[in-house]
Amino acid sequence: MKKLNRSILHAINRCISLIIPLLGLVPFHSCTTFMDMYGTPTIEFDINGRVENKLGKGIKGIEISKYGRPLDTTNADGTFNFTIIEPLHSSVELLARDIDSTQNGHYEDKTFYITDSKDIVITLEEKKQNNNEENDNE
Repeated sequence: MKKLNRSILHAINRCISLIIPLLGLVPFHSCTTFMDMYGTPTIEFDINGRVENKLGKGIKGIEISKYGRPLDTTNADGTFNFTIIEPLHSSVELLARDIDSTQNGHYEDKTFYITDSKDIVITLEEKKQNNNEENDNE
């Protein structure tokens, strides 16, 4: 009888020793669904803006990009809209670049920085013509 009780206790101990490590793996599996909790804190920027010339007129065909990756292009009234996710407490460097050549004028590229979600207005300067271009026009 004593041997039977001992063998039953050994079997129960073996089962428990197999189950405990399996229970320990469950939290590691659930971490994959909550990556933000353990990674770098991020913030979502909802960017709404307008690109205009010195006179306040919206400029169509200006590409807004981040590190060479286009995010949006301005529409007929010069507005743009996009969302990006960045590390918390960082500023985002964006570039406004004229991609439609001289269709709506020819504008200088402009780098600008944002630190939070807000409506922004970017004023672009027209590119100055080279002397060769001025001579060709005369």
